[in-house]
Amino acid sequence: MEISIDVIKCSKVIIDDRKAAYKATQYLIDIGCKRIAHFRGSLLPQNSIDCFLGYNRL
Repeated sequence: MEISIDVIKCSKVIIDDRKAAYKATQYLIDIGCKRIAHFRGSLLPQNSIDCFLGYNRL
């Protein structure tokens, strides 16, 4: 269950999952990794989708 970040008034850390997955995958490529896999869980949470899209961008 995803909750809008504006609903709960508290300190927060917000991450761009797509960009983070892209940068992590790019780093692995840059250091010479050839066989990079992406294991994902549920298909529903948006962060899972964004991580996959970031990984799959390369």
